[in-house]
Amino acid sequence: MQLWARAVGCKCPVLGRIKGVLTVARGVLAIAWVATACWSASAAELTTTLSKDNKTIVLLNGELAAGDAGRVRDLLNASFAAGKPVSGIRLNSRGGSLVEGVRLAGVVHGANIHGAKIATVVVAGATCAAACFVPFIAGSQKYVSATATIDAPGAAAPHEPSGRTPAVVRDEKPPIVRVVKELGLLDAIVTKMLSVPEDQTFPLSPDDLRAMGATLTGKPVLQR
Repeated sequence: MQLWARAVGCKCPVLGRIKGVLTVARGVLAIAWVATACWSASAAELTTTLSKDNKTIVLLNGELAAGDAGRVRDLLNASFAAGKPVSGIRLNSRGGSLVEGVRLAGVVHGANIHGAKIATVVVAGATCAAACFVPFIAGSQKYVSATATIDAPGAAAPHEPSGRTPAVVRDEKPPIVRVVKELGLLDAIVTKMLSVPEDQTFPLSPDDLRAMGATLTGKPVLQR
């Protein structure tokens, strides 16, 4: 249990900085995102299955809500204690609580830097959008079906009507940008996030996904 005790304790330097951003997120994102990121009244559905090598795969379906990251952490601990550690998380979520997405990314990232090697997977026909994109980035490896949909959240704040936004505010990176950069997201995709309004998402192309280190599986559906 020592490995997981360290991992879920979130005492690593990088995760500590993500926690600091999360503190900011609770304030800034509460204004900028709560009204726009589709907070869900119900938690995502969490189930597990075993891989061929007798390791646990967590299946997450539905919008992220408060408490989901803790539930995933508990599954990681229970699976490790049972001798069937989690090797991957299959994501199928159109978004939900962005703050909870950051928390879930922290759980996955914290486990991975302590050797867990938890991959994030988006299977055929599934969607990982908005808040879901943050924990997707945290996977030690990332697998995406050619028929899956990956939509990243925008991060551009609305302009002040007067056009007099103070330079210190205008030039400050949005909290979600600081989070994804801590997780190692490709600068080119961060730039795209900053060009899209924070209440919108944008699709990632196969080239985008490959550039950020994701492995594409299967074949795309041919358009007739």
